[in-house]
Amino acid sequence: MIPVCPETLAGLPVPRPPVKSRKGRIFETDPETRQTIGCELTEVFQAGASKALRIAIEAGAAKAFFFKLSPSCAPTGVAGKMFKAAGIEVLPIY
Repeated sequence: MIPVCPETLAGLPVPRPPVKSRKGRIFETDPETRQTIGCELTEVFQAGASKALRIAIEAGAAKAFFFKLSPSCAPTGVAGKMFKAAGIEVLPIY
């Protein structure tokens, strides 16, 4: 098992600001109202997902365990979709 986080690989802080996915794009949101307030982070999330996928491929991974509510790692999230497209089984946890 190789622990990686696409969001930290992309340089996002921990904890990162809350985000919301809208029509395939990811935006920073207000933590109280969940309304879009900040910049678009789609490219940042895609960059982190690409880095995580590269690590998984180099390691010969067949499965990835991802947090199911993450905008990055959910099976419908940025990294989840990339991993599935590469033939890696995405298993949601939590």
